Amino acid sequence: MTEGQKPERIEEIEKRYPNEWLAVLVTKVDRNDVPIEGFLLVHSPEHDEVWEKIRGHQGEVSVFFTGDLVPPNMGVVLISYISV
Repeated sequence: MTEGQKPERIEEIEKRYPNEWLAVLVTKVDRNDVPIEGFLLVHSPEHDEVWEKIRGHQGEVSVFFTGDLVPPNMGVVLISYISV
């Protein structure tokens, strides 16, 4: 971040970096605590690179991927086991 820089809407940041991992210093959340505004700290197509660069960073940092996590030709099955 540079002095005088203003936080951006996260949806705008996502548009600039499709299919990349983003780390955003969160400055505003919605009523459900979902980050909606912040400062982009780092972006990369590589998950590990983003985590390495933000290690030890202070503040509420959100890391997320802007593309599809599941390839279009695959599905996801969630199974829940309950013990009685």
